[in-house]
Parts: sequence; structure tokens; C-alpha cells
Amino acid sequence: MSYNGVGLSTARGSGTNGYVQRNVSALRRATPSMRVAPDDAAAPPRINARADPSLVKHREERAVAVQCMALRVKMEDAGASEDEIARSVAELRQRLSSGPSSRAIAQKEPELEAVLVEAKNRKMKDALGIRDESDPAPPPKPAFERPAGLPRRPWLDRGDGPLPPKRPRNQERSPPPDGRRDAAEVVAVRTLSTVITQVQRQAVESRT
Repeated sequence: MSYNGVGLSTARGSGTNGYVQRNVSALRRATPSMRVAPDDAAAPPRINARADPSLVKHREERAVAVQCMALRVKMEDAGASEDEIARSVAELRQRLSSGPSSRAIAQKEPELEAVLVEAKNRKMKDALGIRDESDPAPPPKPAFERPAGLPRRPWLDRGDGPLPPKRPRNQERSPPPDGRRDAAEVVAVRTLSTVITQVQRQAVESRT
């Protein structure tokens, strides 16, 4: 028999029983273990840090103040009067406060983008009436709400719904289709015929 591709392929004609002794000196090729976790698992988990909304508001106000101060310095260097400077600075402050300044700040500071996206998603959820996963679920509504003052009858009403209206006994029934008799009429006819047969039999027995 062969070992590592060396030797006979079959024991026929070799005068041996085909037993092959294991070569202890042969080196085996190392195979990677499938149970070893990849290097990505050893990396620390990524923390989804969210910026503080108050910090975002402070940075927006700071950016507006910086631009207003730059305009003031520029107009002072140009020799403008204090009234013109105050009016121009007020107009610039109002325009920047009402404009999308937060988006411009978020483009320079990517960590603030999560706050803007979260606020946008919150507005969309409120508009569509979507409940957040962290909000508690509302209690389920019962299938049948019992009116106030209506007594509960546990032997009749299980609370699954209102009872069906009862039909009065003296209500006329519609005739059955195709001229067929009702089951009650058939039973009544059979009972009457049985009574007549019994009366006739008693009369015959009394005569004899």
C-alpha cells in the first residue's frame, strides 16, 4: 500500500497483508481552525455616540456670532458709522438665525449629523403616527366594550360580544321553499297518526 503517494497502490501480488505503518516523522501541513474568530471580532465595539442638542445649539450661536463679529470688524475698518454697523449686524444675525446654519455646521463637524438626522426622523414619525421602540405599547382594546350600567351575565355573556337578538315565539315563519314541510309539522303529523292508530286499536279490543 502507498503512503504519501509512495508505494504500491494495492496489496495484491505483494505477499503482504496491506498493513501500512504510520510514519511518525512525517510533518503535517497546518490547517487553520474554523473555530478561531476573525480579527474583526477582537476589535472594540463601535460606540454610537450622539452629540448633545444643547451643544449643537451653542455651536450654531457661536458660528453666527463669529460671522457677525467679522462683519463688524470689516465695517469698522471701512469707517462706517455705529448705526450702520449695528443695523447691518442685526440683519446678518437675523438672516443666519433663520437660515439652515445647522446643516453647514454639521458638514464641517460630522458628529453633529446624527443629531440632525434624529430630529428629522422624529418629525417624520410624529407626522406618520409611528410609535418609537422605546415608547411603551398602548394596552390592547377589548373586542366588546360593555356600556355603563349594563349588568354582566357570566352564564350567558362571556364578554366576547353582544348577545344575538331573540326571535319572538309568535313571529310568523316564512314558508319553506319547494313546498317542503317544516320539521315540526312532520313530527306533529306523525304524532297524530300514532294517536289515531292507538285509539282504533283500543276500540277493536273493547269490541272483542
